[in-house]
Formats: sequence, C-alpha cells, structure tokens
Amino acid sequence: MNNTPHSEWYVKAEDGALGPFSPQELIQQACMGQIVGTDELSAKTEGPWLTAESLEALELDWQVKPEEGDPLPRCHVLALRNWVEEEKVQPYWDITHLPSGEVYDVVDALCSALLAQNHLLEERLSTSAHPVSSDHPSARGQDLQIELDHSKKEATKWQRLYEDEIKRNESREQELLQDNETLRAWQRKAAERIKALQRRQATLDESRQLPNASGPLSGDKDLASAYEELKLQMTHLLDSLQLKSRQLDEAREQNRELTLQIRSARKEAEEKVDRVSELHEDTLDQLNKLEQAHVHLSRSFRELNDRLIQLRNQNPSPARTPVQTSAPKAEAAPKPAAAQTPPPPEKPGGPVKIKMT
Repeated sequence: MNNTPHSEWYVKAEDGALGPFSPQELIQQACMGQIVGTDELSAKTEGPWLTAESLEALELDWQVKPEEGDPLPRCHVLALRNWVEEEKVQPYWDITHLPSGEVYDVVDALCSALLAQNHLLEERLSTSAHPVSSDHPSARGQDLQIELDHSKKEATKWQRLYEDEIKRNESREQELLQDNETLRAWQRKAAERIKALQRRQATLDESRQLPNASGPLSGDKDLASAYEELKLQMTHLLDSLQLKSRQLDEAREQNRELTLQIRSARKEAEEKVDRVSELHEDTLDQLNKLEQAHVHLSRSFRELNDRLIQLRNQNPSPARTPVQTSAPKAEAAPKPAAAQTPPPPEKPGGPVKIKMT
C-alpha cells in the first residue's frame, strides 16, 4: 500500500492466514466491510501482525455507535452500504469521523460518500467519452455500459432505502398516535373515577357532619387510599401523555426533515441519471460513427486489394527466353522492321492512395 513497500498481504484467521492479497484487493475488501480496524494483517504468513486500522491506505477512519452497547470496530465509509442492507447497522445510528471528531447519522455519511463517488464516476465517464480508441470500440462501449448500469443500480438502491426509511417513520408515527389515543382514553377513565370518588367523598363528609353521625365509617380509609392511588395513576398517565406527545412532535419534525432531504436527494439522483443517460447516448453515437468508419475503411481496403490483384494479372513479369544453339550460317535474310511495341505499364512504386468520399 501507499505507506508500506509490500505487494502481498495476509489476513490473520482462526485457522491460519488468508491470502495473499494485493493492496488493491485489501482496499476493496475494506470498502465491502470484510476488513475492519481490529483485523490483523501481515506481509508474511508467520507475522509480525499489524492491526488494519494502523494502515492509512485502508481509510478505516469511521466508527459506528449503536443506541445500546459498545461502538463497532473502525471501518471504511463505503462498508456501510452492505452493513445497512444486512441490517447490521441502522441508518439513524451515530457515526464518528475519528480524524476530525465530527458525528453524523449513518445515512448522511453514506450519502455524502456515495455522492462523492458518483462525482468521480462522472469525471471518469466524461474523460473517457472523448478519447475513445478506434481499435476496440465495442469493448470500450461495454465498459461504459457496465459503469452506467452500476451507477443506476446504486441510485435506485439508495432511493429505495430512503423510501423505506420514510415508511418506517410513518409507521412509528402511527404507533405513537395510537399510544397517545390510548393514554387519552385512560386519562378520561381516570378522571371519571376521580370525579365519582370526589362526589362520594363529599357525600361521606356531609354524613359525618350530621348530628346523629356515629364517627368515621369503616370504609373511609379504603376510599381515601383508593383515591390517592387513582390520583397517582392520573399523574403518571399525564406525565406519560406529555412524554409521548413530545416524542410524537419530534418524530413529526424528523419525518419532515427526512422528507425534505429525500426530495433533494431524489432530485439530484434524477439529474445525475439524466446526465449519465445523455453521456451514454453521445458515447453510443460516437461508437456507431467509429464502426461505420471502420466498415467503410475495410471495404475500401478490399477494393484496393482487388484492383492490385487485377493489375498484377494483366501485367505478368517477362519470362526468360531459352538460349538458341548454333546453326549453320545461311544467308542472312533481311530482317523485318521490328514492330514498335508499346512500353509495359509501370508498376506502382508504393501504396495507391484512394480518396475516400
């Protein structure tokens, strides 16, 4: 990796060592959440072993804090994708960026990382769309298509995650509303019982004040204790109702904020998909033009080759004449005037250039 000269690494396991892995493979495993800060790495199978969080190239700078329990081991920010999908981590948990000490929600940190990754992908696509190689146009188009499909899948997946989070908040809000209604019903019943007991207490007080009243009744103490118990229950129910009301207000406010965030994120995702689609169409147009030019060039080359073969067949090379043996000298007959033969056509000295239209 960047801060170490080793090209092969091993990961310590219970039954030995796994590997060897290249530095790029280790970084990929860290992005998938397969390597965390407590894992031990070494350039040799027998050690010495180093903790993964000590290697800066792995970028294990984040730590998730559950609502209950100890913090999770340090991880890469992109590892949260698989952890959220596997429900090992909840989107509303806190996550700390250890170098800066800043605390975020898991979903906010992951969205920021994915947006940065999408920006890098767009830059790569924009730089690779112009200098397209004419040697392998189809292979380059397949690579671009794979990257575009991956980007669309990521956008769809996290859009679905936002929608699920909204549904979860709505269901939680419904549960709080039901609890609130239940508490209000208990409050009404308790108030009615308190009023009935108060009326009964007033009747008993009046009966005590009569001249022929014979001391306190035997059931007064029981009624007083029941009244106090109901009063305590009423107070407890009122406190619970206020707490539930505050939780309901907080849930509504959180739902409103998440709705705004989701709308903005959805708008950005749609704009990115539109830009990627336009870039994909432009790239396909360039690839089609390159393929047409390649077909036209191949056709021109075949025509040129056919013409060259025809020229060679029309102008064969002169054969050698056999040597004549000596014959008895005879009177020399007058030689007829040699017919002037036209000179043979000159062979082309180089490749014939054909003007392509």
